[in-house]
Amino acid sequence: MLREIYATKISNVATQRADVSHIVSRYLPVGTSRSKAQEFLKGLGEGTIDESASQIVYTTHRGEGFKGNRRDILVKIQFDTRNNVESITSHIDKSNNL
Repeated sequence: MLREIYATKISNVATQRADVSHIVSRYLPVGTSRSKAQEFLKGLGEGTIDESASQIVYTTHRGEGFKGNRRDILVKIQFDTRNNVESITSHIDKSNNL
């Protein structure tokens, strides 16, 4: 999944951001249990996971290039009252720190 996200072309130069929720939802569809979502995100190994009662937020930062360019991923998963995935918001940001 991360390979697909990192390969996403960021066409909006103004915001340097691309919505990648459609990629994440193929791996964690609505209705997936909280425990399976946690297990999947922990298995990715690269990022930081912050949890609360109603959501999990996964973030990662990845350098690219020699001048400090970065691609940052944010995956925010909201859970319903039965602790199943209710919605996913995900994007990749590109920052050019030249």
